[in-house]
Amino acid sequence: ELAGDALEFGRGGGSIALVDNPSSIYHNPAGLGSIEYMEAMLTYARLFNGYNFYNGAFAYPFGKYGTVGIGILGLVSPEESNLDEFGIPTGETFKSNKNTIFISYGKLFIDRFGIGTTVKISTHSIHDFFGMGFGFDFGAYAKAFDWLVGGITLHHIGGPRITLDSDEDQFSSTLKIGLGSELLK
Repeated sequence: ELAGDALEFGRGGGSIALVDNPSSIYHNPAGLGSIEYMEAMLTYARLFNGYNFYNGAFAYPFGKYGTVGIGILGLVSPEESNLDEFGIPTGETFKSNKNTIFISYGKLFIDRFGIGTTVKISTHSIHDFFGMGFGFDFGAYAKAFDWLVGGITLHHIGGPRITLDSDEDQFSSTLKIGLGSELLK
């Protein structure tokens, strides 16, 4: 659920329709098609309890052939104490590290409609355990008017499913729909 840039954080998650920058890799890959110039984005945030969130995205347009984007997103925990089966600290510490790599493509049709897809590779490591999984996103958006845009995205199609030791964690498929307007752009 953590993705994007400062603009996305300011919108409170409302960037399904207003996607015309590299953060569309995370929210709605269809928005990549509306990018006209090569763009890059980097974000770092120190979150509650010492967690560190970072991401980066790069989009390169190929004119009438669409736009390709790549991105990385990560969440790193602070060092935590390892506990035994009775809840007593063992003196060892560990970190939790979650990363996802995105490879996206988006194309604009008739200057008012775009579609896009993302392939994602997610990893998670805790102490001595490591897991990896794959998943897909699909998105579309349409400009009803110059000032009104609608978007729809289906996140986590088919996963990723990550197994640490014997516990499987699957990202839930999520359908997001949004309307956006940029009246004073």
